[in-house]
Amino acid sequence: MAECMHCGYTRTPPGKLRCYNCGRLFPTALDGDASECDPAGGSMLLVARDPVFKRRVEFDGETIRLVGEPGLAFSGVVVDIPAASLLDVELKKPGRLMGQLRFIWPGAKQTRSLTKGIFSMDTPGSVTQRLLSEGAVQFRPSEEAEFMAVYEATMAPILEARRVGADMLGYLTPNAMVPETTPALAGLTHYEGLRLGEVSSQFDSQMAGQIAGSLRHELGFHGGFVGLGIGGLGLGVGRLGLSGVSTVDLATESTSRPDLLNQGFVAVFEIPASGGLADTLRVVVPSEAASAQMVKDFAYDVAQRMGRHAPSEPQLDRVGEVLDSIISTEITYALDRANAALRLPVESRPLFDVVGMPIGPSAVLGGALRIQGSTKWIQLFPLGLMHAMLHPDEAPRLVLEAAIGRLSAPAQESAPQSAVSGVSRGGQPEPDGSGKAAPLGAAAMKTCPMCAEDVRAAAKICRYCHYEFGPPPSGGSGT
Repeated sequence: MAECMHCGYTRTPPGKLRCYNCGRLFPTALDGDASECDPAGGSMLLVARDPVFKRRVEFDGETIRLVGEPGLAFSGVVVDIPAASLLDVELKKPGRLMGQLRFIWPGAKQTRSLTKGIFSMDTPGSVTQRLLSEGAVQFRPSEEAEFMAVYEATMAPILEARRVGADMLGYLTPNAMVPETTPALAGLTHYEGLRLGEVSSQFDSQMAGQIAGSLRHELGFHGGFVGLGIGGLGLGVGRLGLSGVSTVDLATESTSRPDLLNQGFVAVFEIPASGGLADTLRVVVPSEAASAQMVKDFAYDVAQRMGRHAPSEPQLDRVGEVLDSIISTEITYALDRANAALRLPVESRPLFDVVGMPIGPSAVLGGALRIQGSTKWIQLFPLGLMHAMLHPDEAPRLVLEAAIGRLSAPAQESAPQSAVSGVSRGGQPEPDGSGKAAPLGAAAMKTCPMCAEDVRAAAKICRYCHYEFGPPPSGGSGT
């Protein structure tokens, strides 16, 4: 068994690289190895050393340090590699000759002439210095276990990034099932019974401008030459000069207009407290365009972390096109409902439920909002899509659970009423005071059996979940 020299905890079971108690790294995956501490910060280091040829690798979780210790005619080499920039790690196990551990990162020298692992001895400083500068270090068979531990520790995040990136790219298709943001998503915070205090909104703005002008340049040469010839000899003196004047006249013009179709807001809710002053919660909701760009940046960042397996620029462009087609929010509708609630008397205002991701003290990134008494979650920032991008195997289950929940909900909670008498927000007639449906084309809409959303009766494919409706029943006579 190995004992952590930072907290004294005994490692169990063997083979783990981190202490169960304090989370610090052990130096190797072997039992009984001594731990080393970084004197600057006291953090545990994972160290692999070849004591004969005086080469070692250190890894503290953030930086990989390759060290060639000073020796005969060799002043030493230290190469620091940020772990976050690694593209790949290669390990060549030693056979009869020496093995090699090689780190590949952007900008590294990738000369292969001296990295075949064929050198049993180093000439003074030459091979070691060049190998370390290229991100490679050789080791003897007796040190294979230590260098294997460094390889596993540095390669683990790269393999995880490749897995996550490959799953995400496989999920992002035009027919991807996008789950709604609900409390069922892991990692989100759910608040219930909030009272709306204030709402502030802001439109996105678009700026268009131009720069027009002219460039005038005058250039001239001037000089002189004087020569004198005596017999067969000649003597001459000359001078040449260059002068010019440049004039630039530019005019700028720009126009900024608010984008009336893209609006974000910040809402402050009061969290009820028993017998005291209520706490507050700030819900931040970017506009739909800003939300889409944030999701794209997230997808591009995940793809770039795949290292040498990262998708090409055309593939990333297709990812952006797919995200544009599947991102759907109801941000402006949620803002209108919030403003409508603020216009009511304080005692008559409804309570709200909020699902979001914490982004600071008493602040969340709003993912969905629900008015108490309704079963519909109004979709804000697409946290459900981001969850599905990281966990695509859970997306079908979450979509099905949401559809079952809507189908089992009471009919009167399916859609809010419009200000127009007898017409719902979805276009369906609402019951009037007599209990009869208003005669405004009730047969013009139908309900999707998969997602329970209302679509036109003539639709063949649901525009919400892409469910394909079967052919209408034939109008034959009954028996």
